[in-house]
Amino acid sequence: MIISLTNSDLKCEIDDSDWSLVKDYSWYLKQSGFNSYVCTSKREGNQVRTIRIHRLIMAAGDDEETHHIDFDILNNKRNNLQNLSKQKHRKIHLEN
Repeated sequence: MIISLTNSDLKCEIDDSDWSLVKDYSWYLKQSGFNSYVCTSKREGNQVRTIRIHRLIMAAGDDEETHHIDFDILNNKRNNLQNLSKQKHRKIHLEN
């Protein structure tokens, strides 16, 4: 399934089975340091929280990072995502 981004002509891809997780949000491309991510914003009380689509899909815990196996941040299909420890995730990116 293809997700349009509100601030870009780029498209994000997810599995059809994840549509129910993402359908109620508007998604945009957000620059974060040297990386970009597909994100949405959610108001929680007086604060606005940024949610990254890949972390939402993989239900990543606070102690995990979600890795894009093919390094394509627009490919958010489950077979391209894996939750890793921060240390292991950093090691993969330093090696590639």
